[in-house]
Amino acid sequence: MLHIVASSPVRPEWLERIGSGDDVVLLDAAALSARAGHRDNPLLQSVLDRECGVFVLREYAEACGLAPDAAMAGVAWTDYAGLVDLTVKHPVAHTWR
Repeated sequence: MLHIVASSPVRPEWLERIGSGDDVVLLDAAALSARAGHRDNPLLQSVLDRECGVFVLREYAEACGLAPDAAMAGVAWTDYAGLVDLTVKHPVAHTWR
């Protein structure tokens, strides 16, 4: 399943529903959660520990002033084409706001 997280703070109850092999895309306000040292990093790390992909949508991250070298380890950057690829990989998606 593809989980699109679009608000901050990231809610633990949302992340509890993410299963092994799922992917997560952070956009809108949630893009800042990918910044190294952000209070949501432990929650995102718990998702990475479940062998899930965590992606930040580049356009939102850049709009927030987040550079790739400032992101926490394990978070990948993607663009809209990559988001389309993730929707093909996961025909079921849920947006968390």
